[in-house]
Amino acid sequence: MEITSIDIVVPSIRHDPREMLKSMRVRIPAGTKVAWYVTSDNPSVDSAEFTHEGSPVRVIRNEKKLGAPLSRNVGLEAGTGEYVLFLDDDVEPAPDILERYADAVRDDPDAAGYVGPTFFPDPVNSFTRGIRASGYLFAFEDAPSGSPPVSWGTTSNILFSRKRIGGTRFSGVFPAAGGGEDIDFCLNIAGGPVMFRTVPEASVRHGWWGGGRRSYRRFFRWAFGDSRLTRMHPKYAYRDFPNTLEMLLFGTCAAAALALLPGISWALPAAWAGIVAACDLGTEQARTRIQRGRIMPAGGVEAAAIRLSSDLGRIAGPVSRREAPSFLARFNYVGTSDYPRFERKVSGARFAASMILAAAWAAASYTLTGSP
Repeated sequence: MEITSIDIVVPSIRHDPREMLKSMRVRIPAGTKVAWYVTSDNPSVDSAEFTHEGSPVRVIRNEKKLGAPLSRNVGLEAGTGEYVLFLDDDVEPAPDILERYADAVRDDPDAAGYVGPTFFPDPVNSFTRGIRASGYLFAFEDAPSGSPPVSWGTTSNILFSRKRIGGTRFSGVFPAAGGGEDIDFCLNIAGGPVMFRTVPEASVRHGWWGGGRRSYRRFFRWAFGDSRLTRMHPKYAYRDFPNTLEMLLFGTCAAAALALLPGISWALPAAWAGIVAACDLGTEQARTRIQRGRIMPAGGVEAAAIRLSSDLGRIAGPVSRREAPSFLARFNYVGTSDYPRFERKVSGARFAASMILAAAWAAASYTLTGSP
């Protein structure tokens, strides 16, 4: 099967779409028509039409600020191409990306979609080392670089058949800057056993967000949006042991309540928090060793802070919607039965180690001082 036409949809807040497109030079497969749709949330950008590398470009300024998810809908509905490629406005596609996607469609025309990797550069500081150590780049780099099909892909680089998309659109219930909408969109399209094909050769490059400056807001926002997924797609929800934040919240509150009793030291809450933090660092390094074949101590503390900000977002999301937080509820991001089993082993080891060390500390404290 040959691709006859591709719409490339890029939601953007850039001041100059022409300048942005200079980093998006791609070769067009023979016999394929390409059209670009840049949907802008920037009020300083005017709607315009011009050409880029011989292909038509339509810049659409939103009448009001829509955010990335709904801006993709605008670009999707503006075009008529047989296939739709979503890109972020801060990526640099490989010159042969369209050719590689065309090869994948030819080999597997019935896939739900086609996911290419989004590669990030080498770490430039402790924070970017923490991002890499945290595992949050798995969906961008690792999953699309493998051969097994995946349940979803990031909208920084993903191709769909317009026929497969049908009437499905990105939902407006997710954060305007993004967080969960790509997973929801993909799962609504895939349905059942149909999966997304990975296309490792159809890659884009992405710089570090904010030039690598420390900011946990992005990970909080992603999880804030993701917190909807367990209810929207219960098929992918599962229960797990308490994560680090839940142990800190519940355990520290319980320890503080106990400290109000006669003979119980106020050092107990602080000790519990320290034990949980130490066990989190240890088990996550073990996870990294298992998954990547090596430990990454340089980014361990930053990675822990990133995970905590993400866990906080998953609690803040339901609270902001006046829903009961789904404590112990997790989302199966990989979509296979192996993922929950592995996650339970890691979190179970962290929980058990924390409880054992807390009991040992209390026993030692009682032996030495007469109070836990």
